[in-house]
Amino acid sequence: MAFSIDTIYAVLRQSSPRGDGKFYSLTKGNLLIRQLDTPQLWGHDPAVMNYIPAAGNLTAAIEGLIAAATRTVDISCLFPFPSGLFRSAIRNGLRAALLRTPALRVRITVGYYVPIPPASVAADPTTVIDAFIKSLELPDSARIQLDVALMQTWATSWNHGKLILVDGQYAICGGHNLWSDDYTQFAPVSDVSFEFAGPAARTGEAFINNIWTRMWYDVSDASRRETPPLFWARSLLQGKIGPAPLAIFSNPPPAHIGPTSMLALARVGINLEPLFPITASDNASLMAKLVGVTQCKGGHIRMSQQMLGGSPLGDYDMQFFPALCQHLLDGGQLTLIISDTGATTMTHDSYSGDGIEATARRFALAIRAAVPGMPRDQLIALLTKQLHIGPTRIYNRQPGDPQAKSWMWRNPQTGEMLEPANHAKIMIFDGSGFYFGSDNAYAMPFNPFGMQEFGYMVEGQGETSAFLRDYWDQAWGYSSQFEVTDWARIVDETAGAPQLDTLVRPT
Repeated sequence: MAFSIDTIYAVLRQSSPRGDGKFYSLTKGNLLIRQLDTPQLWGHDPAVMNYIPAAGNLTAAIEGLIAAATRTVDISCLFPFPSGLFRSAIRNGLRAALLRTPALRVRITVGYYVPIPPASVAADPTTVIDAFIKSLELPDSARIQLDVALMQTWATSWNHGKLILVDGQYAICGGHNLWSDDYTQFAPVSDVSFEFAGPAARTGEAFINNIWTRMWYDVSDASRRETPPLFWARSLLQGKIGPAPLAIFSNPPPAHIGPTSMLALARVGINLEPLFPITASDNASLMAKLVGVTQCKGGHIRMSQQMLGGSPLGDYDMQFFPALCQHLLDGGQLTLIISDTGATTMTHDSYSGDGIEATARRFALAIRAAVPGMPRDQLIALLTKQLHIGPTRIYNRQPGDPQAKSWMWRNPQTGEMLEPANHAKIMIFDGSGFYFGSDNAYAMPFNPFGMQEFGYMVEGQGETSAFLRDYWDQAWGYSSQFEVTDWARIVDETAGAPQLDTLVRPT
C-alpha cells in the first residue's frame, strides 16, 4: 500500500467525522512557497563564529508575511514570548501592515507551562502579557486590536503549535520556537518550517479558534465558569491594555492557488475538547503518522527529530515507537537524525534525550521483545541493513575525530564547545510525502494524549523530491558520517538486559 493522504483522511473521517475541519482537513490547491530550515550552515566550520545572526531566512519570512496582512494575523507559539530578532520581525511586520490597513486584528496564542496547574492560578501572569504587548511598541493611534493569551490545559498539556497565519490564507508552520537566543546566536539549533498558501491555512485558524472558544474564561458569565481558569488574555486597543474579549477569526474561504494536496493535522491534548480525547482522530497527528508508517511497509521512512525518548521531558511513545519497530520487522528502512547526548544552545536548555547509542540499544531491545529468540546474527544483520541512526551535524568528519570533536560549535571568545542541537519534527514517507509541524515523535511524561499540536502532511513526488534534495540529503550527508555502525556490540550489550514488555508487536 503506497503512501496516500486521501487514505489517511478516510481513516480519520471513519474515526470521527466531527473532527473534520477542526482537528484535521484535506485540501487541494495549496502552494508550498519556500522551505525555511535553519540555520542553513551546511559545511560551515563550527569553530568559525561568523554566522551571527543566524536564521535570517526565517525572520525575514516572518516579517514579510505579517507585513502583507490585510485582515488578520494569527501567531501560535510556546512561552517565553517571541524575543530578540523574532520580536523585531513581528513588530516591523505589524507596523508595515498598519501603514495601509485601516484596521487589523491580531491574535497571539502562547502555550504556558508550570508543573502544577493550581500554581498557575495563584500566580496570575497577566503582567508578563502586558510587558510583551508594550515591547511591540505599536503606535497608540493605530486601529489595531491585539489579543494576547497564555494558556495551559493540564499539568503536562499546553499549546505547542508553531503557526503564523495571515488572512486565513498564508502561513508559516513547523518546529521553530520564536526564541532569538536559541536560533539566531551562538550554536543555533537546527529546525524546519515551511511557508505556504492556500486552503490548508484555514484549518490552522479553526484550530486556534477552538483554543480560544474552549479556554476563554469570563468571570462575569456563569455559563463560562466550568472552564478551568488556566487561560489568561489581555487586549491592546488604541493604546489601552485591558481584559480581552473572546477572540474568534472568520476569514473568507481561501482561494486554490497551487497544485499541492495537504492534510492538516492537530492534536487536542488534554482538556481542550473534551477532557480526554474520545476518538483517535482527536489526536489526528499521531493517528495519521501511525497510518503513514503502515502504508510504507517495506519502504523507507526518514525522520529528523530532537529525540525519540529518554528525557524527563519525554519518553518513547508506546504507540509510535512499536510501529517503527514493526516497520523494521516488515523489511522497511528507517533512517533517523536526532540530537546526540548533551545537545544544547547558548541558553544551555536541553535539546536531547537518548543519544544515538542509547536509541540504538532501545531498538535492539524492542526487536528482541517483539521476536523472542531471534538469533544474534539475524538481529545484527537486520539492524545493520535497515536501521540508520546519526547525530545532528553540519560539518564533515575531520582527521582526529571523534577525539577532536571538530563538529562541535565553538565560541573562540569564551572557549565554550557545544553539541549541535536538533528541534525538527520531520517525517518523510518513501519519496511520496512528508510531515512538518510541531508534533514530536516522543510522548509527554504521564500523558499519552500529548499537548496541543499542529502540522501538515504533504503528498506529491515533486514536493517530496525537492524536500529530500534541499534538506534531507544535506542533513543526512553530514549526519551519516557519525552514524551508529557497531551493531554487533550494541546487540551484545543488550543481550542480558531485561525485556521491554510494553514493546511488543503493535495491534
